[in-house]
Amino acid sequence: MKYKKNLLFILLLLTGCNINANEKESDEPIVFVDFKTIKIEQSEKYFYGNIVKDFKGVNIEVLDSNIASIENNYIVGKNKGSTKLKLTYNNETQYVNIYVKDINTYSSSFAFDDTRLYGKNIVAFGDSVTATATIGTNKTYVDLFANHFNMNLIRNYAISGTTATYMYVGSNIYKEYKNNNNAIDGCRVVYNAYTNNELNNIDYAFIAFGHNDQYFQPPISVDGDDKYCIDDTFSSAHSFKGSYRYMINVLKKANPNIRIILLNCTYSEYDKVLKSPYGEEYTYFDYRVAIKEIADEFNCRYIDPWNYLKEYFDFQKGYYYYKDCVHLSINGHKKLYEYIIEN
Repeated sequence: MKYKKNLLFILLLLTGCNINANEKESDEPIVFVDFKTIKIEQSEKYFYGNIVKDFKGVNIEVLDSNIASIENNYIVGKNKGSTKLKLTYNNETQYVNIYVKDINTYSSSFAFDDTRLYGKNIVAFGDSVTATATIGTNKTYVDLFANHFNMNLIRNYAISGTTATYMYVGSNIYKEYKNNNNAIDGCRVVYNAYTNNELNNIDYAFIAFGHNDQYFQPPISVDGDDKYCIDDTFSSAHSFKGSYRYMINVLKKANPNIRIILLNCTYSEYDKVLKSPYGEEYTYFDYRVAIKEIADEFNCRYIDPWNYLKEYFDFQKGYYYYKDCVHLSINGHKKLYEYIIEN
């Protein structure tokens, strides 16, 4: 659940004059911030710039510099342990607890809050539900998410028609797309970004596939696809789960500390409106379960909006939230974004 707004200042500007510690109307101590604890990880940066921006003159220091340090409006976690953040102004002092955890301790349960995400770099990989082609730039849930937290959206790599599953020879994807020079899959999109050195400074990444995989019916898993390679052969990515493993492994090789958010399928009746010519062995449910299992395996942040968006599915009933049987409208993307930041 998203943290409430972290920074609440008691001191206000009245008619252009600053209220200082000697002018307060009661003997209550000044409260600089309304939170008592900061949880960060080793190498994690936690933005606190708004404190000094709106309340100039506050002195901020970390009591134990071996645990955390102050660097350009950020608190940086250094070593596992606990210390305190000391805020001082006009002989008034407030302490905030700082807990620094191992780098992987909370990798799947990190909070979506302003201070943690501020200024971080984010990318997205996915199919047409995530791509800008069907909704327009600056309107997708990815754009809304990044703007809300003042993040740097480096690039939305999502492409309409793509699968997570690698288009290996013999797959249904290959049969249909082999003569299409523009056809590409999630594995190759991630790999191309990696080889172009575009992922080295990425802090967060959305991965959101499943709709086209359900259409093409790749196997959920095959023997040996728990192993993955990082080269241009994608030799082990011959299944849905194997391809997810490949993409995650490439992202982690580019940056071992990257935070990956696996967004499961948005509600869809694509399988009812457009029956797959490749059969119905695997359902949406099967691919959704597989994504959850991959999230657990790699300790990724996992969000499943299926049931939530089902309540807003208005295909052929008004088209307010859905443009068709699978694609969200602008209003649908707003609903998805709201769901993500609250979960």
